[in-house]
Amino acid sequence: KKVAKTETTTKFNIKNSNIKLLISKNKEIKNYLLHINQRFGIPIDVLSDYKYLLKGKDIFFVNSNWNSTKLSVFVRIGIKFGNIDKRDFAHIHTQAAQHFSNHISKNVIEINNIADLKTYFSGGIIKLSACSKGQVIVKYKNYTLGTGVCSESGIKSQFPRALRTGNIIFT
Repeated sequence: KKVAKTETTTKFNIKNSNIKLLISKNKEIKNYLLHINQRFGIPIDVLSDYKYLLKGKDIFFVNSNWNSTKLSVFVRIGIKFGNIDKRDFAHIHTQAAQHFSNHISKNVIEINNIADLKTYFSGGIIKLSACSKGQVIVKYKNYTLGTGVCSESGIKSQFPRALRTGNIIFT
């Protein structure tokens, strides 16, 4: 038998968030998508098949049919597309590179040996004689691993720290 009114133990306030859900033609996201298109050759019509969420300097993407009027209730939405740097350029994230791998046609570096693969997965620098400066897509045996940044010293891995492990088993 219930004798008293039930009270919540904690109160949860939903704050207004700075998340914006945008279609690809929106002026706030369009230039970032054009930059990714020019850098990696992903066709604009492929990028237009998604909606994009701007959350500060981070960009996420979702199916174009998804919609919500209360974005503030979500902690995370969609797949990480990339981020915006201090020069206002977009950089593609490993998850987006893997998702769009069949459409990427430019600035792709194929690594060919296990030592370079281990270096990439551990976040190191793969020594190369020449590569186009800036962000690149890194592949191994035609499988897209993620992204890296080419410089004079080689390719600096951008493989996410959260996905790096102490032991990598190669079969």
